[in-house]
Amino acid sequence: NISDDDYAIVFREVEQLNEKDISIIREVFNHARSKNRLDIVNQLAEKTQNTLNITTPMKSIEFLNTIIKDYEYYHSNSMRV
Repeated sequence: NISDDDYAIVFREVEQLNEKDISIIREVFNHARSKNRLDIVNQLAEKTQNTLNITTPMKSIEFLNTIIKDYEYYHSNSMRV
């Protein structure tokens, strides 16, 4: 979990995701990377961007890593309130 108070969320849209969504994203992302399937990583990034209505110049891997970090940070901090 990310608990660094200096972390800044890049994509606030992660608040639209639930635990099931991020679990699927994380699972597909990790599996595709382990199999070196950049095509699947790209499809996942595109679908995630479309679902959240995000446009970014980030590469797919960087984008998905950021979405996962943002989600973890957002939800770990919203639980503390």
